[in-house]
Amino acid sequence: MKLKCAVIDDEPLARECISNYTNEVDFLELTASGSNPVELSSILIENEIDLVFLDIQMPLMNGIEFLKITPDPPIIIITTAYPNYALEGFQLDVLDYLVKPVTFNRFFKAVTKARDYKNLISQSGTHLNRTDTDDYFFIRCDSSYEKMWFDEIIYIEELTNYVSIHTGRGKFL
Repeated sequence: MKLKCAVIDDEPLARECISNYTNEVDFLELTASGSNPVELSSILIENEIDLVFLDIQMPLMNGIEFLKITPDPPIIIITTAYPNYALEGFQLDVLDYLVKPVTFNRFFKAVTKARDYKNLISQSGTHLNRTDTDDYFFIRCDSSYEKMWFDEIIYIEELTNYVSIHTGRGKFL
């Protein structure tokens, strides 16, 4: 399954870099590109887009503002020169956050995560959001129990004999 992508960045060189990277990855298909979120609105209406590489600082509207007003965006990977927007980006459910200049290795890690996430959603047939009252679980962490909400989990990392759960609140082992 190929992920249909859009690249939105006001800097032509940055847009070209991400576009070239997408052409190197066999499970990505570059469908559209634009220079601002207003163009992205039209792209999302006219095309079926699975993944958007979105810059933050752009004319007319920044990427964060766009995410705040878009009800059901596709998978978003932020590409920006400003690392200070990361927390706000993750609070808006972006999948990854790439700081420019983006290396191919870091790009590939992010798009592999996007592919795996898309496959997970496709297999489950639903979005992974809170839908009922059973949307949390407890884990034993050190000598106490922690309540974990499913929708606050950013990712889970396998360690040899443990699992590390990364959330907006921190890392739980």
